[in-house]
Amino acid sequence: MLHVPPQYQLSITAPYGGVVKNTNILPGTNVRKGQVLTTLEDPEFVTMQEEYLTVSARLVYAEQELKRQEDLARDNVNARRTLQEATANAEVLRVRKRALSEQLAMIGINAGSLTSSTLSRTVTMRAPFNGYVTQVYVNNGAALEPNGKILELVDPSHLHVELLVFERDAAMVHVDQPITVRLSGESADRKGHVHLVGTEIGKDRTVYVHAHLNEADPGLRPGTTLTAIIETGGTNVEAVPVAAVAKHDGRSWIFTKNDNGSYTMHEAQVGREDLGMVEIKNASELRGKQIVAAGANHLIGVLSNTGE
Repeated sequence: MLHVPPQYQLSITAPYGGVVKNTNILPGTNVRKGQVLTTLEDPEFVTMQEEYLTVSARLVYAEQELKRQEDLARDNVNARRTLQEATANAEVLRVRKRALSEQLAMIGINAGSLTSSTLSRTVTMRAPFNGYVTQVYVNNGAALEPNGKILELVDPSHLHVELLVFERDAAMVHVDQPITVRLSGESADRKGHVHLVGTEIGKDRTVYVHAHLNEADPGLRPGTTLTAIIETGGTNVEAVPVAAVAKHDGRSWIFTKNDNGSYTMHEAQVGREDLGMVEIKNASELRGKQIVAAGANHLIGVLSNTGE
């Protein structure tokens, strides 16, 4: 099936909790990077911003005091201990300011642009990349605990094909081998290549094989079922289209067209069937003849009805 690697799946959470003020996102919604997903409200958000601004103001004073003490120390006016205390105080405030800045960044607040006039009790959670929503866990008014889940987001631009290969066949599969994929509900094939071959054999005696499609398609969805053929190499055989072979009385038949426009039936010894072609083991008997490439079942019905 089609699968999204873990690094392209993201759980959007509320690091410090809060009450959901507004959300209108539904499962399946396509979102753009930077789009607002939900708005949270909590008095703690105001407290964090207030503390950041307070620490910033105290740091300005502490750095001015440190400079003054350094000037006095050069003139041997103050005690060394006073300078050490001023240095330590300024460094403590720098660390605290940096820590608060990182905490605010976790809820989407840019500390660098924060002022006393921009304090807010709400924060907005935005999409970190283009993708679509797979699960929504909240509704308006829901109270979230710290790190509570809001929704699940998927980036479908990195879908890969996840296959199960029987243990006996795993040794024939290697990285970069071409594959042919047909998705459920589609009639056309897609091309890809093997990206990774698992090393662990599951309880069902199968090995995971991960493959990439050669052409990305943002319209695809994870979980889509599929069939795939891994081209591990092989031998050249003589084959005809599947539509050139008809089944009748438990045997397989091929038709050739004669110069006068009539048709002749030939029993065919068929072998492997792959990618719409079927191997003909006795193809040497048909060389030089004009094989009818399609409509064999129709022809055998016509000939049977006419008694030919």
